[in-house]
Amino acid sequence: MLGNRDYYTRERILVCVSPAPTNPRIVRAAARMAKAFRSELVALFVESPHTQAMSDNERTKLAANIALAEQLGAHMETVYGDDIAFQISEFARLSGISKIVMGRTGERSSVRQALFGRKSLVEQLITFAPNLDIYIIPDQSTPPSRPKGRRRALALQPPSSRNVLRTLALSLVATAIGTAFRHLGFADSSIISLYILTALLTAVTTTGRICTIVSSVLSVVLYNFCFVTPLFSLASYDRSYLVTFGIMFATAMVAGELTARIADNARTSAENAFKTRVLLETNQLLQQAHSAEECARVAMNQLIKLLKLDVVFYTAEHGTLGKALYESAGTENRSASLLTDYERAVATWTYTNNKRAGASTRTLPETRCLYLAVRTGDKVFGVIGIALEGREIEAFEHSIVLSIVGECALALESDRAAQEREEAAVLAKNEQLRANLLRSIGHDLRTPLTAISGSAAILRKSDEKLSLEQRCDLADAIYDDSLWLIDTVENLLAITRVEDGTIRLNFTSELIDEVIEAALSHVAQASHGHTVTIEHTDDILLVRIDVHLIMQVLTNLIMNAFKYTPEDSTVTISARREGAFVVVDVADDGPGVADCDKPHIFERFFTSSNTQPVDSRRSIGLGLSLCRSIVEAHGGVIEVRDNHPHGAVFRFTLPAEEIEIHE
Repeated sequence: MLGNRDYYTRERILVCVSPAPTNPRIVRAAARMAKAFRSELVALFVESPHTQAMSDNERTKLAANIALAEQLGAHMETVYGDDIAFQISEFARLSGISKIVMGRTGERSSVRQALFGRKSLVEQLITFAPNLDIYIIPDQSTPPSRPKGRRRALALQPPSSRNVLRTLALSLVATAIGTAFRHLGFADSSIISLYILTALLTAVTTTGRICTIVSSVLSVVLYNFCFVTPLFSLASYDRSYLVTFGIMFATAMVAGELTARIADNARTSAENAFKTRVLLETNQLLQQAHSAEECARVAMNQLIKLLKLDVVFYTAEHGTLGKALYESAGTENRSASLLTDYERAVATWTYTNNKRAGASTRTLPETRCLYLAVRTGDKVFGVIGIALEGREIEAFEHSIVLSIVGECALALESDRAAQEREEAAVLAKNEQLRANLLRSIGHDLRTPLTAISGSAAILRKSDEKLSLEQRCDLADAIYDDSLWLIDTVENLLAITRVEDGTIRLNFTSELIDEVIEAALSHVAQASHGHTVTIEHTDDILLVRIDVHLIMQVLTNLIMNAFKYTPEDSTVTISARREGAFVVVDVADDGPGVADCDKPHIFERFFTSSNTQPVDSRRSIGLGLSLCRSIVEAHGGVIEVRDNHPHGAVFRFTLPAEEIEIHE
């Protein structure tokens, strides 16, 4: 019926991964189908209690099949449960799977299915998910079904001495309690129940199945020996006890088996919960990381927490692998053996080819580490190496490892995107500054250039008609405009070199008074009626500065005072020692600086709208910005204050040089 059919907005194909030798053929068929349908391919492995019984060969094949699925572009997932068909159907329902690709299960015993009513895996899937498209890949070389004894492979493992002692102790305690029950007149059924309880406790407190079997056998033997007439003998006068013994043994075995299975499921669930918590914790920690190295450290520490193995991380820098990071799972530092040139070469191969390599793979398996590309799609942000030490990573662990690596790749991609956005913002800001600079220069340099060219043209064409005084005025105008242009260009070049870091400060020890006098000699011709005074102190003020840059600071501040104060104004320069710094003041008695302009006066391209220069020539707002850059490069600060009763004081500090007097 149409009402019962599920519709999907896009195709998602699920392929089941197993250790079967024919599984690679199934995976490749699913990959071809996904490519044909242009759909997403998901590989699923269902981990069950029987997974622990796999042999080493089967684990190797499973790891190879998982690697093949990932190489073909599948997204690997792992779930856990006893009912494989139900786990597949539930995953398909929750993940929006539209098609399932699987191979033959090898179940050929129709008599067994008829007797016990057991359905095949495909039939169970059809029952659980009737609307899914299930594709069965035919295979002529289907291996025979798993031997009956394989499911109890764990039972063949010898128990530890602690488990043996615990089993014997429980049986002896049950016998002692049963003896007390006999003296108190309790029925034999109470003693039988006590021994069944002993089998249950043994199954819960021990691992494997051998201890449960031994406990069941001991329960029958001890009950027969201690509580059945004749006492302290394995013989029995009543043959009906044989039935009791058989039922007692079967009950103890079944109860112990079920209890052991529940205990195994509980342990596996606890392990899976821990691994899932590690994955969730990884996501939270990566969100708090602020750099690529922090993201790498988080991923490494989480892998160590999950696997208890050493981890290395090679970061990608400019299209190649950069420095290697190392984190140890224990107290021993083995970086010397894990960070060799050969190991790095294998990591480089992984980075270049965007494929796994190293230990437990078919590509350069003699290395000590398994190398995985930290990637999102075709972008590789680094390579992570796990020192396996001969260990095979389980399927569920492998899924968590890939998830952690994927989360790290997303975090690194986000960090790189943030850096690119920041670089783009800086570039946009620089472009804006460049536009402002060109606009300011184009507007403000046009006036003095026009004045220079006009004055020069008048001198050239009307030289005979002009008086000596007029010619001198035109020459002075050309000279003043030229000086203004020279100062503007010098400020522009200087501030570019200082803020870009291309200029190197040449520190020397200088007397601040000599630096002030040298700066005054450069601006003497531009004073235009201004009075300049220097307040000397009796102290010897020695500073460690780049003398040419500090002279430019003083020149800009003095010229700024000349420009914004009337001709009869006084400019006062003073210096004094305050702690580890020498404080220099350049004060004037002009109109001063408005309070609204003080926070912005040292910004680039800022010009006051309220105060007009005396010569009516606009400034492009670079002189004071250059002063701040130079002073801060020397480790000092610069500020502007009011000069009472009127005027402004520009104050800056310079590091003082200690004077050593040798007597």
